Amino acid sequence: MNDVKPGWRTSEFLLSLVALVLSALLASDVLGESSSMMKALVFLSAMLQSLGYTVSRGLLKRGVKPADEE
Repeated sequence: MNDVKPGWRTSEFLLSLVALVLSALLASDVLGESSSMMKALVFLSAMLQSLGYTVSRGLLKRGVKPADEE
């Protein structure tokens, strides 16, 4: 796998960044008032999204192919 792009140049990174920014705006009441439960769900969503991106990049760098390409 010699054609691995740097992480910041991938579409996954850009989508992750957009999701994180939106999550931060929602949790800080910039985009509207939300309950504490909604804020907790937004933070959980942002955390899981970041974790998913990190794991997918790690697997890519290790050279593990997705299940549908094996």
